[in-house]
Amino acid sequence: MRHVLIVLTSACSKSAARSLDDCLEIAGACPIGRAWADIPSSDTIAHGYAECSNMGTCQYSTGTCKCSKGFTGSACERSECPNGCSGHGRCVSIKSMQKRANAEPFGHSDGRYGGLPATATWDEDRIYGCVCDSSWAVGYGSGETQAAQYFGADCS
Repeated sequence: MRHVLIVLTSACSKSAARSLDDCLEIAGACPIGRAWADIPSSDTIAHGYAECSNMGTCQYSTGTCKCSKGFTGSACERSECPNGCSGHGRCVSIKSMQKRANAEPFGHSDGRYGGLPATATWDEDRIYGCVCDSSWAVGYGSGETQAAQYFGADCS
């Protein structure tokens, strides 16, 4: 069941009284996702659900989100990788990244990040970054180097 929330807009001020259509918008016409920024509702609850994840503007005529720069997804629910990793890397979530030996600065991790998307690791599948390509082995093992052939936030 879908709930509809009607909110007053700034067009509905006493000094600029217009038609009822100028004063009301129907919220919830766009996809919702966990908010990137909001006010916590308790000591242990934050990142509630919001239209366009609070990182985009709802295009009410189409029911789609126009995401702010650096965000993507139908509800602007994930970060974009810088420059598409410049064609020299893979765009992966931080949950996936921390499991890879060649993902600097995470490196060789115990692979336990994640599993609590409603609380502590709410961002596990929302924050993305580049894991850069290399023609040589990257990691911490014998015969491996810690620097990939391509490097930097966008693997350029």
